[in-house]
Amino acid sequence: MLNFIKQYPKSFAAALGLHLLIVFLLFFKWNLFSDAVPIRIDAGGGSSVETDLSPATQPMQTQTVDAAVIEQQMQRIRAAETARLAEKARLAEEAVLQQQRLEEAKQLAELERQKAQEEQRKAEQAKQQAEEQKRQELEAKKQAEEEKRKADEAKRLADEERKQAALAKQSAEAERERAEAEKARAAEEQRKAQEAKRLAEEQRKKELEAKKQAEAELKRAEAEKARAAEEKRKAEEAEKKRLAEEKRKRELEAEIKRKEQERLKAEQAAREAELQSQLKAEENARLEAQRSKQMSNLKLSYVSEISAVIRNNWQTPANVSETAQCDLRIQQRRDGTIISANVLNCNASATKQFRDATVNAVYRAAPLPIAPDPDVFEPEIIIKFKP
Repeated sequence: MLNFIKQYPKSFAAALGLHLLIVFLLFFKWNLFSDAVPIRIDAGGGSSVETDLSPATQPMQTQTVDAAVIEQQMQRIRAAETARLAEKARLAEEAVLQQQRLEEAKQLAELERQKAQEEQRKAEQAKQQAEEQKRQELEAKKQAEEEKRKADEAKRLADEERKQAALAKQSAEAERERAEAEKARAAEEQRKAQEAKRLAEEQRKKELEAKKQAEAELKRAEAEKARAAEEKRKAEEAEKKRLAEEKRKRELEAEIKRKEQERLKAEQAAREAELQSQLKAEENARLEAQRSKQMSNLKLSYVSEISAVIRNNWQTPANVSETAQCDLRIQQRRDGTIISANVLNCNASATKQFRDATVNAVYRAAPLPIAPDPDVFEPEIIIKFKP
């Protein structure tokens, strides 16, 4: 819809103006036909009284008109007019949606404008006739017949407009079919051109293939001649290669035999070297185990010496259980200087007095004994202390 509005802005503006005019006419005619109608009221006893619901205009008392009949006729006229206008609005909207070319849209807009002017003129004429009806009730029937005639005329115009819309639709459909036929014709011409091009290409390929076959035949004869010469050359070459191959095989066998002897010697040397390596590894492992055992004994002796020094500096506080025990964690330097000391994992019998006395004993034992071997030294040792 937006694409259509952008493509045909004038047509859309004309259609929008037409719709606004139709709404105006509907409102105007509704007010027009809502004017007061004189009613004859039977007062009883055979007498009747005519009254006019309009407060301002007093029509001529010339003839009694049945208000119900007039109202029915007016309702039919209004219904026909409303249906006609609704049908016109629907047809106008369909025409706007179905227009595809700018020239047809302009013509339709102009036609609708002229019809709107004609309808406005008829509306003004109807208003004048209604004012005349107020002055002369005698012409009410004639006015109703005139309105009916106008309704018939409007219906006829609506039918004509509907036919014109159908013709426009048929014309658009014919134009679409013509465009499709033109498209199919162009596609067929393109296909024929491609087919002709394909046949020409096939003919060119056949000629080229024939030329290639002739050239190939000539080349084949030359190749056959060359092949015979090549076979003779290859035979001579093969004989030379055979003699050379026999010589190469003799040399290769001698080389293989020499390399085999060298391999056997290398394997013998490798076995002897591996045996020496195993013996050396076993000796190193034995020495390492011996040193490890020595280091373990030295470390045990070293830790026992530290424990003995701490016990020598132990001062038993009052009320200490004989079963009290704590793990001592001592951080030291290589010269025996104590960095820190604290107790870990004490049993239930180790009171606070016992734990404090144990830490004090460590500090009194400073400096601790120096490790007999640098590998024995541990910057942090844990001793199970039990006095």
